Amino acid sequence: MRVRTFTVPFAKIVGEDAHELEFGPDDYLVIRPLFGLSKTEIEAWAERIGEVEKLGTDPEAIAAADQLILDLLGAAVLTWHLDGPDGPIEKPGTPEALNALPGALAGSLYRFLTTYRGEATANPTTRG
Repeated sequence: MRVRTFTVPFAKIVGEDAHELEFGPDDYLVIRPLFGLSKTEIEAWAERIGEVEKLGTDPEAIAAADQLILDLLGAAVLTWHLDGPDGPIEKPGTPEALNALPGALAGSLYRFLTTYRGEATANPTTRG
């Protein structure tokens, strides 16, 4: 058994309502869904997510939420390829870099990373 990875276009992350953004064919990430982690690791993520959700919206809570998203990016995203008008946009590694992303993208990362389970494909072990 192995945990699959998936190549996902950024357009899928932001959804169909993000009309203000246009992504090229080379704007994608390779993700290993968090649901492929061990049960113990998933429970630790769930506990941390719950703690951050309880914090509210003060500056300390916002900083904790930003760090949670950065850590989720680090755990799930194996490859990040995004080009902007001035060249490549690197995978955010700081809250400042995360918040420099367009709002539609920055605001969609958390939901995507915590819910994405991959894409279904035909099971090669069943008879056709």
